Amino acid sequence: MIAPIAKVSYLLLLFVYRFDNVRSFTVRPSKVRLLPSEIICSDLTQSYPITLLNKLFSSVPTREYAIRDIALSIGTQHVDLPTGELEACSNFYILVGRSGCGKSTLLRVLSGGEEPASGNVMLNRNQLYPLEKRSINQPKPIMLDAKPDCFNDKLTVLQRIEEGTSSDLNAGVRRTIAMEFATLLSLSEDEINANPSSLSPSAQYIFGIACACVESSAEAVCVRDDGGIEFPCPILLLDELIDFETSIVASRIGKSLQELSRAGAVIVSATHRPQYFKSFADRMITLSSGMILMNEKL
Repeated sequence: MIAPIAKVSYLLLLFVYRFDNVRSFTVRPSKVRLLPSEIICSDLTQSYPITLLNKLFSSVPTREYAIRDIALSIGTQHVDLPTGELEACSNFYILVGRSGCGKSTLLRVLSGGEEPASGNVMLNRNQLYPLEKRSINQPKPIMLDAKPDCFNDKLTVLQRIEEGTSSDLNAGVRRTIAMEFATLLSLSEDEINANPSSLSPSAQYIFGIACACVESSAEAVCVRDDGGIEFPCPILLLDELIDFETSIVASRIGKSLQELSRAGAVIVSATHRPQYFKSFADRMITLSSGMILMNEKL
């Protein structure tokens, strides 16, 4: 009778260990304050001259406008409910549409990588363009389209995340910021203390997302007189980041992105596999010929 009881006890302990290992760092430092971010773009248009080369080689040779009259509010609150209450913020958008419909162009314009022909992009109520006048007190939009380089075995995951923080901050603040994003994205204790190359495929993507979060928010970190730390939530633009991964890998990444968006981060993901994100995203934008065909709540 003792042997079966011992076996059951062992299995219970193993389950608790594995569950605890995945849910490490669920209590975030109270001295950290995340400020919600937003993107508002209006009449956003990007045009390219039609030349002989793109007539011959472009996937859409006759379309001058890559995007046209795009208007989106991501991360803002709207009084749309009959009760007059504020509707929950929509922070996690997915962009869908056939190749050449304007998804990647829209992401490049939102990232600051390509100035639009006309229209405005506002990040946390500050204009993104012209870039030379961009406020440093706002998050920097970061584009991600591939898994990060995970072959540097000299540093741990947490140390690599810390590298993206400002060198003007002291070591304690840098560690706290890195831990904040590791916690928010549900990296376990074993994972943050491991070398990047030893991580699972899903954890490697999440590690890359954590690094991008730090890079996005690093310029706007404020250390208050009382020792508290505050900074705006990151703005992440994903260009088919996990379209070629399995649904199991995509599921863990989707859950981590959902937690990040609930904390106030803005996430826009262009994808040909909307099924990977429908359970986690707030809205789905369908583009056609550079214009918004549908804007639906998920």
